[in-house]
Order: sequence, then C-alpha cells, then structure tokens
Amino acid sequence: MIAAVSAGMLMVAACRKEAPAIPTTQSALADSADQVMSGVEFLLTGGGVQQGKLVADSGFMFENSTRIELRGVRTDFFTKTGEQTGTLTSREGTYLKQRGDLEARKTVVVLSTDGRRRLETEQLRYDERTDMITTDSAFVITQDGQVARGVGFSTDPDVTRFACKASCEGNFNMARRAP
Repeated sequence: MIAAVSAGMLMVAACRKEAPAIPTTQSALADSADQVMSGVEFLLTGGGVQQGKLVADSGFMFENSTRIELRGVRTDFFTKTGEQTGTLTSREGTYLKQRGDLEARKTVVVLSTDGRRRLETEQLRYDERTDMITTDSAFVITQDGQVARGVGFSTDPDVTRFACKASCEGNFNMARRAP
C-alpha cells in the first residue's frame, strides 16, 4: 500500500510542470556607463537664451559626462521670448553637451505647437547653436492634411522654414527644395 501511494505521488510530481522562467533584459549601457540616471532633464540654450528643454526617462553618461545616451526622449522648443514652438519625441537619443547636439533616433516625431505640422523620420539632429533640425534620412511631413516626402531636410523646430534635399514628392506652401 505504501509503495502504491509513493508511486502515485511520484507520478503526480512528474506531471506537474514548472513555470517557465521569465526572461529579463538588461541594458549593456548600464554596465559600461560612468553614471546612470532616471528622469533626466537638460535646458538647451543658444547665446544664453533657452531654446529647449530636453527630458528623458533615463540617461547613461559616458566620456566624463559629455555624451549622454537617452531613452524615452521628449524635447520642447521655445522662441527667444519663451513661447513654445514645437515638440520632438523619440525612443532613443544621444546628447553631446559640449557641442550642443542632440541626435534623436527611432520613431522620431516633431510636432508644431499649433498641431498643423508633423514631421516623421527615423533619425535627425538638433543643433543648439543654429537652432536647426537636419537629417539625411527619409522623412514624411504633414501640414493641414497634405503630405510631402523626401530624403534629407533642414527645418526650424516649428517646422515653418523647411528645405528638402532629395527625392522630394508632394507640394504645399511650406515645402521647398533646398538650393
């Protein structure tokens, strides 16, 4: 009888399935960063005037805190008088503090404050010194329901002065080909 109960318990134990282990991913950036931050915020300035405010979910500092790799990026842009002109969002970015350069990557969107203009691309650069956004990547820009596409552009953060570099398609009053 004891042998039968023991055999039955072994069969039940053998049939019980172990819960699968939940895989976890860890950032390789965190292992090699000089400093890891959560809730990052920087003011972007040109000539001592605030041009933007960069906020990210997390930041990984490298090279004596001069290069910051960012995740969950949002940048609000401002005029010289402090009025907001546009917002940039992206999944990733790199901010070079000494040069004042922000490179945004992965699902990059720049939206004008009035909501009329929307620029979408996979990569772009914002230069604090010139207050300009540029890229050599493919882009789509929408204004009041009209769509234009191309490869490479330069624009201001409000997406009002716009120049397309190549393969430009679509037309509306703000899109023009770069000289």
